[in-house]
Amino acid sequence: MKLACVVHRFGPDIAGGSEAHCRHVAEHLAAEHDVTILTSCARDHVSWRNEYEPGASALGALKVLRFPVARQRSLHRFAGNKIWCAVVVLASELIAWTQLLAFTDHEARRWEPKRLRFRIFTVSATLAGPVGRSCSTSTRTHPGPTCSTRLSTGSGS
Repeated sequence: MKLACVVHRFGPDIAGGSEAHCRHVAEHLAAEHDVTILTSCARDHVSWRNEYEPGASALGALKVLRFPVARQRSLHRFAGNKIWCAVVVLASELIAWTQLLAFTDHEARRWEPKRLRFRIFTVSATLAGPVGRSCSTSTRTHPGPTCSTRLSTGSGS
């Protein structure tokens, strides 16, 4: 029987979970069947750069048919997507926490949302990008630190 396995990356040097699973299943099936792997030319899952030669090759009893990746991953857009996902998770946690406030006679109303507070500051710091903070202790106005935010100029100063 002729079988085809489709996986986004394939090779002996690729250790990803789905890739390794596909390789083990295909090698097992190749003992009694004609197995062809349909995959990309990418080796790196971050950049999706074409590193393998396109076309047909063999890996043991397996036939491998590679197709070039149309475009590499934009790391800038990929980072923006990660930030967007963090904002969506943060919004979900805010909604869940505000619903806890409705419990007027329950202990949950007094819980301090430390994790939520941490995530708010983390997401806002990520969105702020190249912003530096300088803090100094001043006892003239109040005993706590005073912080000022400055934008980085990118010139190293």
